[in-house]
Amino acid sequence: MVKKLLFALAGLLGGLQSLTAQTQAPSPERNFVRKETVLIPGVTNDAQVLELEVIQKRTGYEYADGLGRPLQSVSVASSPTQQDMVATQFYDARGLPSTQYLPYRAAGASGAFRPNGLSEQAAFYTAPPPGVAGDSRPYSQSTYEASPLARVLTSTTVGAAYQYRTTTQRTMVNTANTVRQWQLVNGLPQSSAYYPAGALAFVE
Repeated sequence: MVKKLLFALAGLLGGLQSLTAQTQAPSPERNFVRKETVLIPGVTNDAQVLELEVIQKRTGYEYADGLGRPLQSVSVASSPTQQDMVATQFYDARGLPSTQYLPYRAAGASGAFRPNGLSEQAAFYTAPPPGVAGDSRPYSQSTYEASPLARVLTSTTVGAAYQYRTTTQRTMVNTANTVRQWQLVNGLPQSSAYYPAGALAFVE
């Protein structure tokens, strides 16, 4: 009877250690949000989610800085070889997301924050695995106007071949006596005035 109790206790402790290992943060020094997406039916509580295999759920970590801005997202074991997929975000001096990097496959499947994510991403696309196109500029870039509105002025597409083909945006406002105000009178459209100058804005 004593042996059975010891075996039962050992099994219980082993199970608790397993659950504890799954709930520990891979990078506890970072601000993060953990997301679990269940891929099979019949899972109704947290304990069941923790017991699922990698192919039965999708685990992701969203790491943020002290201001709550996303720094890096890590999708655990989500590559075809069951390694982490990592996407890093970069901000300019004004705190705006100026560069958007393509995700890359990182070594391992821990979900941990990659402090060298930018250099790892560049190395991945410099010598990519079979089935992945290499590129010297696996990112897109945006510039913003120098105003509190921080509207996008120019943006590029991902890839070295497209970095010099920018898309330009500008915001314009109406001038006086250019855009009429319309209203329905007895079911018919009528206009007797113009919008004031600067009342309307559009992007082109």
